[in-house]
Amino acid sequence: MIKFNARKVAAVALAQSNEETRYYLRGVYFSENQAIATDGHILTFATDLESVIDAPAIIPVSPKAISALKGNKAETVIFDNGTLTVLS
Repeated sequence: MIKFNARKVAAVALAQSNEETRYYLRGVYFSENQAIATDGHILTFATDLESVIDAPAIIPVSPKAISALKGNKAETVIFDNGTLTVLS
């Protein structure tokens, strides 16, 4: 399970790659209390001291999910067993 600040995930996810040839960069890497993404040219990261990350993971965040995370009421995002949940 990964629990992280929703707006920080949305900001970081904008840098993830969307190229088919760079499939290994398609997602946000969560480790300890950080979220990191790159497309090979731009790298973004965010730190959330209140995050919960059971194990390091790379999770792709879709454009539709990014829009939901940018919402005014979105505060926290939880990734668990392939399911994304946005809490307000």
